[in-house]
Amino acid sequence: MAAPPSLNLLGEIFLIIRLINYSYLCIYIIILISFFRAVYCLFLYSFRQHGMFYSGICNFSNINFRELILLFIH
Repeated sequence: MAAPPSLNLLGEIFLIIRLINYSYLCIYIIILISFFRAVYCLFLYSFRQHGMFYSGICNFSNINFRELILLFIH
């Protein structure tokens, strides 16, 4: 996840553009790799900020039905 604007972000954008121009079949592979890269970066960020296991992600016992519907609609 190369954000905010940096040379890494520009490099990734140019690389993705070149791969798509090379072959349109690469689009699906690029989407899959980008998704897993973003998930892994968010996992590492959560691991560094919250410790071994952050239980706030999986704790739905205190959520009201109204809040759950609001979260689903959002």
